[in-house]
Amino acid sequence: MRQLIKRNFFYLLSAGIGLSLLGYSNWKGLGLTFDSLVYLEGGQYILNHGTSGWFSQLVFQEKPPLFPLLIALFQKDLRLLNLFQFCMYLFVLNWAYHFTQYFLQKPFWQYLCFFHLAISTTFLQFHKFLFTEPLFIVLLYGYLWVSIHILESPLQKRFPLYTYVLTGMILGILLVSLRHIGILITLSSSLFLLWHQRKKPIVWWITGGYLFVPLLFFTTWQYLIWAIGLKANAAVFLQDLDIGFNLKVYSQAIYTWFLPTLPFDWLNYLGFILCFGIICWTLRQVLASSGPSLYKKYFLFLFTCYFIPMSLKGDLLEPDGERYLGIFVLPFWLVFFSEVEKLSAKHKTWKWAGITLMLVWSIYPLARTLKNSMLWHDKIGW
Repeated sequence: MRQLIKRNFFYLLSAGIGLSLLGYSNWKGLGLTFDSLVYLEGGQYILNHGTSGWFSQLVFQEKPPLFPLLIALFQKDLRLLNLFQFCMYLFVLNWAYHFTQYFLQKPFWQYLCFFHLAISTTFLQFHKFLFTEPLFIVLLYGYLWVSIHILESPLQKRFPLYTYVLTGMILGILLVSLRHIGILITLSSSLFLLWHQRKKPIVWWITGGYLFVPLLFFTTWQYLIWAIGLKANAAVFLQDLDIGFNLKVYSQAIYTWFLPTLPFDWLNYLGFILCFGIICWTLRQVLASSGPSLYKKYFLFLFTCYFIPMSLKGDLLEPDGERYLGIFVLPFWLVFFSEVEKLSAKHKTWKWAGITLMLVWSIYPLARTLKNSMLWHDKIGW
């Protein structure tokens, strides 16, 4: 036991910091937004009427049924829901541990990547408010884990492949029944897997269920909404579209992952250029490499298929930028730290300078999360 704790000390320390910040932030209860009230309304309807008449209710036009069902299961008790969000945070940390162990080689970069995930302001925001994101990202990271193992599964090992595909289909249905954007994830993931397995006919047909089962659920739900005369969620997606505003909101969200807002505009412009350069360098490294980086290309394809439709979202609000991009925080930092790790292994000069720079830079995300935890402790801010 002592050896286990010693070997995982930095993971436990990082997780303890993240959980402490979340506990302080949520000490006075969950924060509620307009979306939270819609979910609560759906939960109340289920408590009053059960599952009858769902498709005649506007709340189920806006939101899929899984989260309102969960709220009804907890009897709309915000204390129990707060505990549920805390448990979801533990699951997120568990996925962060497994992904960093699986995709990063050196312990230092594993520790540093896990630290950034454990104290992520984005994850803190998800779990502070009554959002679907905590459960969604737990399911999503499970879905990504299964998908990556399907990509790596040898043709001769049928049983693990069947198990992964069946698990992926179940997770895909849950993703779609939790949030409409789940269909973007399942469709793009399925297409990548089918393309990658195109020269393996048996595997290709097996993974076809990845595509069709969640898609069937989604189209059936949307059709039933249309059938009673309501507008399906997809029909109102493009209303009041402003692409320029959307790109500005998303770019600001990504900027805050790297740097704070600086006191002078010209410094912020330089910061944007720096962040843009880092992202372009990371993308270039991913696209130029081969072999073990297949999972990086998978993540990149998923994010592209997700980001393009989300940039066309007509009712985007400025505080929602980080929330919508945040489901890809774990893949984003995995790919980034993986490329930094490769760079440090190739260039000895960069190794120690890079390590020092990354350690100093890590103070910023910790300070940002600490600041927001203090604000959200008193339910101030978004």
